[in-house]
Amino acid sequence: MESLCPNLVRPESEVQVKLGDLDDPKAFHQFMLDVNARLQQDGVSIASRPFRAWVVLKEQTDAQMTWFGGTVADRITAWYAKQYGVRAGIGVWHRRMLAMLGGDPWVLNIPMVYGTVRVDLMRMIEHALPALMNRIAEAELRIMDSLLPHAMDALNALNHTEPDLYADWLGSVDYATGGFPNFGMSRWASQQAFEKILKEFITRKGGRRERTHDLQALASTAEQLGLPPVDRALLAKAECPPGARYPGSPESTASTAAMAVDAHQASIILSGRVVAEWQTTPHWRIEGYKPMAPCA
Repeated sequence: MESLCPNLVRPESEVQVKLGDLDDPKAFHQFMLDVNARLQQDGVSIASRPFRAWVVLKEQTDAQMTWFGGTVADRITAWYAKQYGVRAGIGVWHRRMLAMLGGDPWVLNIPMVYGTVRVDLMRMIEHALPALMNRIAEAELRIMDSLLPHAMDALNALNHTEPDLYADWLGSVDYATGGFPNFGMSRWASQQAFEKILKEFITRKGGRRERTHDLQALASTAEQLGLPPVDRALLAKAECPPGARYPGSPESTASTAAMAVDAHQASIILSGRVVAEWQTTPHWRIEGYKPMAPCA
């Protein structure tokens, strides 16, 4: 069958696509089939394909488009949802962040904020119950107050970044909150996510991608290539010895819930700051934040 959109997805296409060409549902469907076939050949994971397909279209049109909440992005993600169901559901899973609440690790779904919004903590917590809200200490709320503005900024920057780079956060969250948690593996997954972000920055700046898990060394290399100074206090929280990934090892046994939460939060904030340095697409910034009221 002849393609309805010939030459739209050449690897180095000189053809500039107009978004109006894809208004026809059949043309858009054929375009997506062509793009998806190329991404399959390139070995791109299903969860990463919606973003990659958007990049392909963005590169072939001079139209101004945004990935997060954009009309074109919505069409692409809807197409993948119809073709692959939950396997393509990257959605906003990267906006899930660990937090210590009531003395235990819980998952927060960090919202996108436009304008002035009152954030409801209970609605942010996955599977929250009223009893949990009663156990949250004021000291934990104050930690959230100091953390959330930085986390929101970081995650907003990461909205425009390929999911492959931070896919380890899925494991970090699951390992820390599962029925039989493995805090060492959670820490290691958070470390891996930031390690990949640093290595991506180094590669983009023309540096050599070294085979190392040493975040301090990678951060120093990235700084030599133009990255603003990395917060060493946060870096220390994100760092994790490789032995922590092996159950029963001293490093694994020594890993606590608080350490896993700190590592995950630090990984998110640091990753967002690095990504913001290579992006040309502006992201929403948090200009002000009013502290939460103590829980009843």
